[in-house]
Amino acid sequence: LAQRLSNGEHVPTLDAYLATAATLPIRLVCELKVHDSRAQERKAVKDIMALVKKYGLEDRTDYITFSCDAFREFIRQAPESAGVYYLEGNYVPSQIRHMGGAGIDYYIGVLKKYPEWIDECHSLGMYVNVWTVNKPEDMQWCIDHGVDFITTNDPELLQSLLSGKVSDTPARAAAAAR
Repeated sequence: LAQRLSNGEHVPTLDAYLATAATLPIRLVCELKVHDSRAQERKAVKDIMALVKKYGLEDRTDYITFSCDAFREFIRQAPESAGVYYLEGNYVPSQIRHMGGAGIDYYIGVLKKYPEWIDECHSLGMYVNVWTVNKPEDMQWCIDHGVDFITTNDPELLQSLLSGKVSDTPARAAAAAR
């Protein structure tokens, strides 16, 4: 089943999405939004974990959330093969490690303010993801600083920067020159 948005677009339920994802050779990232109560978040984590298990996706699903309570609940329930990442940006890497997180997944502004957190995460055996990076100069900053994962709305541009080749189309050349 799918949900219909006010614009008429169909969005699959998590169950339908996972059923399709189970047929694809991809790693998944599941984000749980903040709920009104801890009880709702605990139930959501439990329900998500049950669906992920139903489709045999435990070993290739990572979890992200802005909620510290949901973060801790995912850590408690997820298998060790799953990465659990915190999004809020208000904990230093050692705190995330102490809680059992696989790494940080912070907004680029946080990492630009505290670039030393990238090396700190790596020294603690954790990963660093940064979001949402759409400007070529920000992408290059992330690449130069050794960020592990970059969330972007422009994956083609990011791929071209990672391969050292920026496309010669006028839009890409202008974007890269900024």
